[in-house]
Amino acid sequence: GIGLTAGAIAVLIETALERLRPGAPRFVGLGKPHPPMYLEARRRLGAGRLLAIGDSLDTDVAGARAAGIDVALLESAVGRWRPGLTPEPTYLLASIEV
Repeated sequence: GIGLTAGAIAVLIETALERLRPGAPRFVGLGKPHPPMYLEARRRLGAGRLLAIGDSLDTDVAGARAAGIDVALLESAVGRWRPGLTPEPTYLLASIEV
C-alpha cells in the first residue's frame, strides 16, 4: 500500500507498527532531509552551481549537504549554527532583505 504523511508522523506510525509486527513496512522519505528531493531539483535546473537556502540544520542544511549542494543557513529561532555543530552550512545569513 501507499501512505503519505509528515516525517514526524511517519516515525510514530513506524514505531507502533514495529512493536506490533516486527519487520512491518516502512515509509520511504521523500522530503527534507532526504537527498532525492534535492537531486530532482538539480536534475530540473541542469548543470551549474546551486545554492539552497533554509533555516533548519536538521532538514535544510542536512538535505542539501547530503546531495552535494551548497547551502546558506538563514539563522533564526529555528536554526543557529556554531563552530563544531554538524551539519555545517556553506554560508551563514543573518537576514534576507529585498
